[in-house]
Amino acid sequence: MRLKERILAARYAKGLVEASLETGEIMGLMDEARLLKDAAELVPDMVRAFSDERVPMERRLAAARAVGKSLGLGRMSLDATLLLIQKGRAALLPMVAEEAMKLIAAREGITMASLAVADGSVAERIRGDVEELIGRAFTKNVSLGVKVDPSLIGGFKLKVGDVSVDASVAGKLARMRQLLGDGSEDL
Repeated sequence: MRLKERILAARYAKGLVEASLETGEIMGLMDEARLLKDAAELVPDMVRAFSDERVPMERRLAAARAVGKSLGLGRMSLDATLLLIQKGRAALLPMVAEEAMKLIAAREGITMASLAVADGSVAERIRGDVEELIGRAFTKNVSLGVKVDPSLIGGFKLKVGDVSVDASVAGKLARMRQLLGDGSEDL
């Protein structure tokens, strides 16, 4: 996204975080921001539908309310989502959620981490163990986002701050392909 959108998303996120501080709902906002970001990534058509001006505003808002209810969003997160739609800025929703998570993590001393696994049955089962390991390594609280990515084939990808580890089968195959491709020029 362009710089202008990043700045706008950061402003909306800052206002949302400040409001959550006033109401004491900051950690709830962290969870809800992650839910919104994950939903937007899993269902990119959701954000496009919220932005589609061919759909009457009331229908877009009703759809957002239904999504909010199914995600279990609180009043503040839902109101922020509705405001973005009303202002014609629904496309910023994933970025606002991400910026809010970053602001809260920085304020609360939380290490942000993400884990991608190929198998959904493994994802939630290992979440607590991975959070605990990262927490001990970084001596901080950890907020771990877990998502399923079947394209990994097997294994996992872990990102903690600026550090990334690709222990996926797909990553290993890509590295092998690169090595074989690079070596074939010497033949």
